[in-house]
Amino acid sequence: MRIPRIYHHGAIALNQEFALNDDAANHVGRVLRMPVGSELLLFNGDGFNYPARISSSDKKRVNVIAQAQQD
Repeated sequence: MRIPRIYHHGAIALNQEFALNDDAANHVGRVLRMPVGSELLLFNGDGFNYPARISSSDKKRVNVIAQAQQD
């Protein structure tokens, strides 16, 4: 299964739970309908990709935990 790559404007906190911005949360939660535990790849324009996992979600929020990409 393909892991979606999602743009999140702003800083990406590593190894701690944080909420995706509204546009990213809408796309992940309502368009892709990804459940808790799903993997995704975040990027914010800093040149890095951040593997992440959905830790919780509801109708308007999606929380994830991101990790530094391993080379």
